[in-house]
Amino acid sequence: LGEQDLIIKSIKKVSPSVVSISIKPLDNNQESGFASGIIISQDGYIVTNAHIMESEKSNELFATIPGGQKYLAQIIGIDKLTDIALLKIDKTDLDFITLDYSKDVIRGQRVIALGNPLNLFSISKEPTATIGIISGKNVNFGLRKSGHVYQNMIQTDASINEGNSGGPLINLSGEVIAINTFIV
Repeated sequence: LGEQDLIIKSIKKVSPSVVSISIKPLDNNQESGFASGIIISQDGYIVTNAHIMESEKSNELFATIPGGQKYLAQIIGIDKLTDIALLKIDKTDLDFITLDYSKDVIRGQRVIALGNPLNLFSISKEPTATIGIISGKNVNFGLRKSGHVYQNMIQTDASINEGNSGGPLINLSGEVIAINTFIV
């Protein structure tokens, strides 16, 4: 397969497991934030970034799956230090992707970022894809003001915007190699 075919095939493979996450304060009907997540089991477990929940003290989280169905998401666990959260929705028979961070990455290799940048998932009912390369690996940003420690990070030049947090960074085999976390 040519590179274009690999890109298309990878996006098609992973997109059904990417969700939009919306955050709604309990005292307000308006959504106050949005992010991305990855379904990791057929029974509704979702991995995302923990920092997406820090803007409001009390809130409801919703996960929208491709096609537009929206579900209330329960927080199962948060690891603030590594900026990872596990959510659960009450839905089964979901498309999911297996996480395997053991894949070696090489500077210069093509990657695809999938997610909900600028809340576009709410319009298109599917994740947005951007392409780039691995620009750096094992990048250490250390302890941030937020209390998160960002070490051994992968840097990409794929376009990442507000809302991409929690979405997958994939290789051209359709394997998740990282979670999009922040913009520098």
